Amino acid sequence: MAAPLYTTESGQLYHAGKIIIICVGLPARGKTHISRALERYLHWAGVTTRVFSLGDYRRKKIGGAQDLPSDYFTHGQKSAETIALRKSIKEGCEKQILDYFFVQRGQVAIYDANNGTKKSRKEVGEKFEANGVHVIFLGKS
Repeated sequence: MAAPLYTTESGQLYHAGKIIIICVGLPARGKTHISRALERYLHWAGVTTRVFSLGDYRRKKIGGAQDLPSDYFTHGQKSAETIALRKSIKEGCEKQILDYFFVQRGQVAIYDANNGTKKSRKEVGEKFEANGVHVIFLGKS
């Protein structure tokens, strides 16, 4: 990583505070590609940045698709088990993001997840705004 051109008293490169870029879009539309490219650019510019992939987090915590309920990836109604599992995975990943900001003193987090419904976008946006994090939604269609 290149050394920053300057730093502030807080040790951060700029004064904008903590920023989360939340990816939005259907599967296989390039969210991860854009996330990683943006992460590389921000690192190059000296900004402390990390990508948080919900899919990677799920695979680390649960394992492969064979370890998931049969309705996990299907469209439509979900079983109570699947709803609880999805919620716990999402909350765990979002907790890691908050730890990154407030324990590891990160500047920019990129949340690489589907965030496909208005309700889920609203919930995640409000959660981070309530913690003093600036929220940017990045849509990829």
